[in-house]
Amino acid sequence: MPGDVVLVEEGDVVPADLRLVEAVDLYVDESLLTGESYPVEKGVEPLPPDTPLADRRNMVYMNTYVVRGRGKGIVVATGMETEVGKIARRVGEAAEKKTHLEEELEGFSKFLAKAVMGIAALVFALFLARNPTIQGALNAILLSVSLAVAAVPRGCPPS
Repeated sequence: MPGDVVLVEEGDVVPADLRLVEAVDLYVDESLLTGESYPVEKGVEPLPPDTPLADRRNMVYMNTYVVRGRGKGIVVATGMETEVGKIARRVGEAAEKKTHLEEELEGFSKFLAKAVMGIAALVFALFLARNPTIQGALNAILLSVSLAVAAVPRGCPPS
């Protein structure tokens, strides 16, 4: 919960976003957030509010690893309110949008479905006109459905 005090030490995974109040030789692997390949030294010095994430030396973030040392911090964010949670939310929002290729394939699928249905209906009508019996109607249905199924490519997504 925000406001709780958490102790972290070497080998721990940070459970929430913490503002440090004590740090003794504390190094944290923040590559998950910043992409930095080396652990970052942490301290308790106050920083301006607009300090970029990668330069916030008085904060440790959820799901980062304590590589060396120990520290004590106050929970400032949990769950989806953490920096990792914000990234997860953005990724979820981005996944909902269709790519240009997906939109084009959807349009092609709709066109193909309409064309196949039209051709199948035409074949049904011509075959039924040639043989207007009940057996002829059953054969026309079977032929039209078979033609429609065979005309749709296997990899084509349903519309």
